[in-house]
Amino acid sequence: TTISIVSGGVVYFTSLIPISSAELSKNLSMLEDEIKKVAIYWQTHEAKGSKLAIKIEKLILTGHAAAVSGFAEELGKAVKIKTELANVWTNAFLLNEYVPPIAFLDSLDYAGAIGLSLAF
Repeated sequence: TTISIVSGGVVYFTSLIPISSAELSKNLSMLEDEIKKVAIYWQTHEAKGSKLAIKIEKLILTGHAAAVSGFAEELGKAVKIKTELANVWTNAFLLNEYVPPIAFLDSLDYAGAIGLSLAF
């Protein structure tokens, strides 16, 4: 599981959490703790060239575990940050022109690959 802080389309910070999606859906508190640690680090870290830290406005979740009913809402309440499921196709193409032949739930597992492909 990966936590990344993105602002303006740029990844500024990434933290890997050694927990599987099966464990994650059963152990929400471990993810809450990791997100809180990252948030505290980020919100107390001075942005380059500024004395102000950039506020974390929302969490965007990917992967099958994130799609468990109520998971995003429960996590958002626990860490007090707006939380939602990703639409991995947001910057890839217009969904009103093309709908990929993959289920939404399955697409959540390809967020990293899709994001990397956008750089080319």
